[in-house]
Amino acid sequence: MPSINSFRIVNFDYDNGKKKIADEIYELEGNNTLIALENGGGKSVIIHLLLNIVMPKTDMGNRKIADYFKGNATTHLLIEWSLDGEGKDEKLLTGMCIKSSDKGIKYFNYTNIYSEKEANDIKNIPIIDKIENRVKTYSQWLKDIKELKGSSRIQYFPDYENKSKYRNFLKDYKIYHSEFHAIKTINETEGGIDKFFAKAKKSKDIIESIIIPSISDINYEKTNKNSLKESFKNHIHQLKAIPELEKSIEVYENFLEKGKIINLKLKEYKDYTGKKLFLEEKILAHKLSIKAQIKEIDNQISNLQLEIENIRIEINEYNYK
Repeated sequence: MPSINSFRIVNFDYDNGKKKIADEIYELEGNNTLIALENGGGKSVIIHLLLNIVMPKTDMGNRKIADYFKGNATTHLLIEWSLDGEGKDEKLLTGMCIKSSDKGIKYFNYTNIYSEKEANDIKNIPIIDKIENRVKTYSQWLKDIKELKGSSRIQYFPDYENKSKYRNFLKDYKIYHSEFHAIKTINETEGGIDKFFAKAKKSKDIIESIIIPSISDINYEKTNKNSLKESFKNHIHQLKAIPELEKSIEVYENFLEKGKIINLKLKEYKDYTGKKLFLEEKILAHKLSIKAQIKEIDNQISNLQLEIENIRIEINEYNYK
């Protein structure tokens, strides 16, 4: 799936007109991003707007997309995607022009593809009238898009084509409706993640209700979808064993880590025993040397005692005379 490089919101009022986004570009650069705002700061509002660029006219729980748009103001929503694929440095721009109508909202979508900065990239696309310094109206931008369509890679999708042509166009670039529907479900309510997994309490349920439908949506024909489902069913037991295999891998990795520690301790013990043997041999040599010296001293003492005894005998003989 492509990653979001940046998104742009222009001329959007919310919270009953108390808050306004005049013209903001949010640079994500394809990274995981945390939107940190206080309660009521507009986190869900931003997610809701981005969802509508991919899934136009989408409500989110009790939030109706039409409720954001009152009066005659025109809002512009844009996402710039970094496309997947080896050697690809292209960007895909998906845009939406939207305003209120008698039926709730009216809108159209458009796209552009480019490799480098250009006149119609997310930052430079002329949704602002620079001469009059104001946001272009719905009718003005519709006219401009239709003119640009013939002279660039821009494509235009009126609202009646969004359920087929626009959705299939996005699918060609690996932007899948089902993945954004999952985001919608998760963000509909507080704790929406619980609702998303409500029918997937077990491994088998996750595979059948979440994994298979998601993979099947990746541009497979009906026959391939069925064969994919059958393949999963045929290998359900192996798939269910994945958690146990992962646990075994974790045990094996822990074993390897502990083995490294034991190996290090054995090396330390080997070094210690080597030093101990060297010292023991050195001590034994000193011990033998000392024994030899003691024996030599004993011999010297014996000789001295013998000399003393001889001298004593001589003295006695001298006294006798």
